[in-house]
Amino acid sequence: MVGVGAGLLAGGAPADVFVWLMVLSGFAMAGLDAWSNPLWLKEYAGLSLLAKFALLGWFAADPAARPALFWTILVFSVIFAHAPASFRHRSIR
Repeated sequence: MVGVGAGLLAGGAPADVFVWLMVLSGFAMAGLDAWSNPLWLKEYAGLSLLAKFALLGWFAADPAARPALFWTILVFSVIFAHAPASFRHRSIR
């Protein structure tokens, strides 16, 4: 995330390696979460990560929207990362 942000804030495009590191690390974290908690996708935490993957797909496909999407993904991630566990791990019914 830092490499992507640095590229965007410098006025250029982020290096592809940083975009791929961000996407691959997200998939790795999702895999670990799903492995450690099989019900993870039925919780807000799982749903929020799926939404973040959709935003990352948009980020990868639309270079013109990258600055706004970067900040959207960053704020979205911070909100869900720092939300109380009682909220993040609440089941979606």
